[in-house]
Amino acid sequence: PKDIASSETLFVNFTSNGINEQILYFSIAFFAYFFILTKGVKSGIERINVYLIPALFILLLLMLGYSFGMEGFDKAAKFLLVPDFSKIDQAAVLNALGLAFFTMCVGIGCILTYSSSLSDDTNLFTSSLYVVFANIIISVIIGLIVFTFTFEFGSEPSKGAGLAFISLPTLFAKLGLLGNFLAFTFFISLFFAGITSVISMVEPFIFFLSKSLKFSRNKSILIVACVVYILGILCALSGTNEFKDALTFFGKSFF
Repeated sequence: PKDIASSETLFVNFTSNGINEQILYFSIAFFAYFFILTKGVKSGIERINVYLIPALFILLLLMLGYSFGMEGFDKAAKFLLVPDFSKIDQAAVLNALGLAFFTMCVGIGCILTYSSSLSDDTNLFTSSLYVVFANIIISVIIGLIVFTFTFEFGSEPSKGAGLAFISLPTLFAKLGLLGNFLAFTFFISLFFAGITSVISMVEPFIFFLSKSLKFSRNKSILIVACVVYILGILCALSGTNEFKDALTFFGKSFF
């Protein structure tokens, strides 16, 4: 797409009418992360992260290096790093807390589940600090990259999810062949991040079924997989024009 309007049209058309495409792409991601989960914590989750996280970090560093030479980088740095205390209100604090709880998956116990697989001599305090610092560094790097492109081409920073799927594709398109490479790199990175996040969210349920209810790990995975697949398909369909009304309850979509 060569402008924001056409990019938005493509995205909205995909989410509202692309039923077959949504089911296909969801199924690909679904089978990818459940295949990883069948390998267990050590052989599956830990091993895939050993490769995915460094690969993600290298891809982000390449994009950050390119961003340094753009005029939008200074604006992005000021937008992210220079505090504007007039913007801090109750809503901002609640949003920050919500993001923190989401990142730590407080309601699902992801961190607790992973920590139970650590060796007894692991220092939880220092390990927690490593996670916090790594999370902050990666978040700042991604923010600098995204907002550099946003300010470089005059787009609005307050687009939410639309920033990644509507604004950025348009900005990448303006860079020609280089933009194609950067777009591929960025969305591969986004896919990696999504896969690792989903694995973290699903593992506690599998852990509960296998440890508390004494199901085998494969049986636990099968049960969780069936539930996740059904709910995932319904969430995808709830945004389409054909199924929107049928999957709306009390004024809220199923998603």
